[in-house]
Amino acid sequence: LLVFGNACNIYCPHCYQSKNGDNLLRPAEIGRELRREFMGLYPYLSTLRILGGEPFAIVGFRELIEDAASTVRRPIISVSTNGTLIDEEWAERIVRLPFSNLTVSIDGGTPATYARLRRGADLDKVLANVERIQRWKQKLGSELPHLDSFFVVMRSNFREIPQYLDLMSANGFTDVSLQTMEVNNHNAGREPTLERDETIADAAEIRELHRIMQEVLPRNRRRFRMIRTSGMTSLFAAQGLDTSFLREE
Repeated sequence: LLVFGNACNIYCPHCYQSKNGDNLLRPAEIGRELRREFMGLYPYLSTLRILGGEPFAIVGFRELIEDAASTVRRPIISVSTNGTLIDEEWAERIVRLPFSNLTVSIDGGTPATYARLRRGADLDKVLANVERIQRWKQKLGSELPHLDSFFVVMRSNFREIPQYLDLMSANGFTDVSLQTMEVNNHNAGREPTLERDETIADAAEIRELHRIMQEVLPRNRRRFRMIRTSGMTSLFAAQGLDTSFLREE
């Protein structure tokens, strides 16, 4: 797992990372030395998981990817992204290298909710970028990268989980992850009302989320290779609700 910067081209109020523009690859001379160090590790990795910020917005990301591709032939690269910066050139590059998997964060089942929680991004444009990758996979006859999606579960979006799952299935995502929101000093400092506004703590809302999950999980497990959940077992158990259907273990 490599987090080499926290720069991002959009703003998400619930993002738990600091926003100070840190980048391990700057200044340039330090970046070159670190890249040489990293290249010595690539032959021994099964997966090189890269996180940001937004990796595609961070200076040095392209060079880091090229280093890995020139060092190993195996598809070891796995990236978590908001999906906004994947143009035609990047879509081809992602498939040709090839990446092993790409995780696209999508915190809504409708364009309006998505736009409110991922400010500066447009859901239709992100899904069009995903479609670019799907077209290149077809053109090159590649199963890779596997495309999966990540959804942060909050008070203002949990009722859209059914729509979100329909949308991800329709757009060819093979895996999805649903995780309750993490509140820390970084996002609470930027958004003082975040915990009050977006943490699911009300007993009635927890029961409503529980009903939704009980309904959608059995129906949707057939549509995806994997549906992962995180944080819901403790949330439901505190209300005396069944958690066995979640399979969080």
